[in-house]
Amino acid sequence: MKAPLKIHPLMLAAVVTFWGWQSGQWLAAVPVMQILAIGGVSTVFVYPSGALLTALGRIDLAFYLYAITTVLKVVLLLVLVNYAGLVGGAIALNVVDWIDAVTISAAALHCMRASAGALLKRLVRPVLASLAMVAVLGWLGMAWTPTTATGFGPLCLDAATRVAVGAVGYAGALVGLWL
Repeated sequence: MKAPLKIHPLMLAAVVTFWGWQSGQWLAAVPVMQILAIGGVSTVFVYPSGALLTALGRIDLAFYLYAITTVLKVVLLLVLVNYAGLVGGAIALNVVDWIDAVTISAAALHCMRASAGALLKRLVRPVLASLAMVAVLGWLGMAWTPTTATGFGPLCLDAATRVAVGAVGYAGALVGLWL
């Protein structure tokens, strides 16, 4: 249900990455990728909520919500890409992805007769672990900074190092919070 209607941020990320690689302008692509990363967090809410609506037999509600946000996304993309280029497109995707996350999550919670408070209570530890991960990456100078690596191999090694450090920081913080 979700896949045909959703313009996923990774689609734009692939275009931006390819453009940066082809043109040699990696640094120009960094802000767009950072903006898309912020919006990617919304998928944590959207996909499970959409699956719940489908499982609860409310596929019609999911369809209407996705259709409305898809129209909104197209309109915002047309306006913001024209106004601010790729950065505007990334902002448009994020704004609508968060609107999508709020509406579809609220609908799923309503259908399950659950409260937003109950959901937020369960999100405290993962959010704190994410903040700890960012703090570790920032402390090491790896958070939201351009790489100094040149060439494909060193770029991949830098990316793998940042991912590994982030994963260890997140997992360590999450385990520490759970104990």
